[in-house]
Amino acid sequence: MARLVAFIDTENYGMSYVDHCILLSEDYEREAATIHRILFTTPFNYGDYCKATGADPETLNPQWRNRAVDTWAVWTHIHHGGGLFVTSDGNFHKPTKKVKLAQLNGEGRLGHAAPTPASGEWQ
Repeated sequence: MARLVAFIDTENYGMSYVDHCILLSEDYEREAATIHRILFTTPFNYGDYCKATGADPETLNPQWRNRAVDTWAVWTHIHHGGGLFVTSDGNFHKPTKKVKLAQLNGEGRLGHAAPTPASGEWQ
């Protein structure tokens, strides 16, 4: 890669730096919810997630947080016009998800893997 660019993410209470984020809008949240529905079967909204899974709404659930981070990483990538989205997370590489994410990205380059530590080969 010739250069790496650090994209600015949306503000998410408890999950972002106040001085290094953009304000969340309804459109941004709607876009992120679309990405979340592609990647996961659980609800995007934390309150709905807690109701559906029995998670404690008073404590940030690590599984939900991980899914939120994945969702916002993809949203940030697309929002800033990123090219190749690099991940070794197998969830992004499931055929139906990969195609839908690539369509959102518009260039068909979203969801390619980095070499895995075990194989060192591209997925």
